[in-house]
Amino acid sequence: PSSAAMPSSTRITVYSAAALAVLATAVLFPQAAARCPAVSDSHEPPAPGAPSAPRPADESVAEVLDAANAADGLLKYCEKNGHAFEAAKTCSYTTQVVAGLIYKVNVSTDDESDRYFEVEIIKPLPYLRKPPYVSKITTVEISGDL
Repeated sequence: PSSAAMPSSTRITVYSAAALAVLATAVLFPQAAARCPAVSDSHEPPAPGAPSAPRPADESVAEVLDAANAADGLLKYCEKNGHAFEAAKTCSYTTQVVAGLIYKVNVSTDDESDRYFEVEIIKPLPYLRKPPYVSKITTVEISGDL
């Protein structure tokens, strides 16, 4: 049916479902064109207890994003804060060992924007048998060329 024939609540649900499908694919598979922050080439080891050096997106972070339903969380965050996106790209991430692992994943949603999103995911220790979860999402404004 045409969108004009649908009640507005149905249109919103249909559009949200479509946006979620696009986001889920784009966040987990980093081929989308997007503007990402620069990743330093530092080869120095981090201080004990500090976050790792930023790493480019790989299969391990894609698995964590998927297990934590990060695509759904980012979609809700973008809708709530009025951020539109064409596609999303996982740019880089860091990890920090605590009582489990903290992943901080940088996700860009377009190649024109002066912002990206930092998605923080907690991966509890294995013996707790709990899945990873998104603990917070932050908008990061950038200035200048990346």
